[in-house]
Amino acid sequence: NGRFDRFDIRKETYLSLRGGAKAGITYGAHGVWMCHEREMQFNNERFSGSPFPFETALRFDGAWDVSFAKRLYQFYGMQDMEPLDNALTDDLPDVLAAENKSRGLIFIYTPYNTRLSLSFSITDYDVEAVVLKTRDFITPDCNCENNTIAPHEFNSDALYVLRKRRLISNG
Repeated sequence: NGRFDRFDIRKETYLSLRGGAKAGITYGAHGVWMCHEREMQFNNERFSGSPFPFETALRFDGAWDVSFAKRLYQFYGMQDMEPLDNALTDDLPDVLAAENKSRGLIFIYTPYNTRLSLSFSITDYDVEAVVLKTRDFITPDCNCENNTIAPHEFNSDALYVLRKRRLISNG
């Protein structure tokens, strides 16, 4: 029933990454993952419409969003992340967390703008967020006393990155 838009692609990309997709993610425009060309036969048009030629599909905003996800994946070291259940105190649909313990990183993807109430202390974490629609990096307002991150000021999904500060001991 219609085509997926760039938000749908981003959401499924980050949900897949959180779930442990480490071998790659196929971009959802028909033409990209199957290298569709004009005049090629496609047997499932009745289910999903005719695929775009892959050269066209590569220019869609969703393709750029998946490319940006790869960049974040590499930049933040998301390769070794594992799902982090029970990170939130509220039951928020499709808001999922993962962590890379060896790097002291926690990632939270939220497909909508909302307050995040966390089940762990954020006192020793630096928090930043990536507004995924605009690809802006921001520093969200956090309240360490009640372990919350305030809603950001963009109408977009976001990836929150919590980086544990390395404490230097005197001994």
